[in-house]
Amino acid sequence: MTARSLPSPTTRRSPHHSPHVPLAAGLGGPGLDAPTHICSLILADVSPDGSSAGQVPRLSCQGPAGEGRLQVAGGALWTQPGAADGGVVVSPLGRSETDSARLAFTCGGSVTHLRLQHSVLSGIQLSAKGPLLQLLNCSRVSFDNVTLSGLGAPGQGVKYGAVQVSGAAVVSLAHFSCSNVTGFTVWGCLLLEVAAVADAQPAVYITDSSFTDVSTVGSASSTCKVFGAVVLDAAASTQQLPAAGLGVSMRRSIFERNAGGCGGALAVKCNLVSGSPLCCAAAAASSNSARPPWRRMALSTHTTLTASAAAVGRYVESLMTQA
Repeated sequence: MTARSLPSPTTRRSPHHSPHVPLAAGLGGPGLDAPTHICSLILADVSPDGSSAGQVPRLSCQGPAGEGRLQVAGGALWTQPGAADGGVVVSPLGRSETDSARLAFTCGGSVTHLRLQHSVLSGIQLSAKGPLLQLLNCSRVSFDNVTLSGLGAPGQGVKYGAVQVSGAAVVSLAHFSCSNVTGFTVWGCLLLEVAAVADAQPAVYITDSSFTDVSTVGSASSTCKVFGAVVLDAAASTQQLPAAGLGVSMRRSIFERNAGGCGGALAVKCNLVSGSPLCCAAAAASSNSARPPWRRMALSTHTTLTASAAAVGRYVESLMTQA
């Protein structure tokens, strides 16, 4: 696929920005190799009837074509003429109005690392059919300079969150912004379903990023089915992550004014075991909340923890608890 230039949002840098640390640093994993495919997308101001009231959606990807290529499926907004670069083939994804803005990337064969960069999703209603954006079966996924903003879900019924990554062993977020996402009933910004693969230690990196004003309308539940801004879980194909656990690194990032059923800022549902590395450096959190019975937990962990892992959980809970 050949890339067509896209108008890109202004790249954000935190006040404490420094060159991006190699992704393997401090977590003992192999990190991320160069992306095999790079995509950019822009979609803004979608009206309730599923039409675009703003600019025509733009999608561009670059990477090798042929066997094992990246598969792309999208709603009506993405399949209309002029939306996708000539090298990108977008197959139909659903036919309802709530499907029109949805887009799904599926990796296969030689597509091992998908990067989404210089991208915007703004002014769009969340869908009852599924996430607005899905990145599926890519062993490594990275985001750089991606903005999610003004995503809402009026009315009743289930409303999915903005982005789902499923089947990746390593996920990296750099200069990622998610703000003013409301009305969802499952999660808000990101659902990261991490998988175990042969050549990578499962890890999630959140660097120079911000998550602000993300709130659910879901009711309280003792089983914790409604979450907040970010959820970490194991992919359906992975019953349990390797014994080394999931490494989570949060650096120079902000979680503010987020409210969830449980885990308003960050919820960890997948297995955390003794020695699982978790690093927080220059990460700020304030005014995050969760609903009863998780009232004071902006971060929640859903597992039976060993003593050392429980200590890690308590440390992050104290960091993320409502200020």
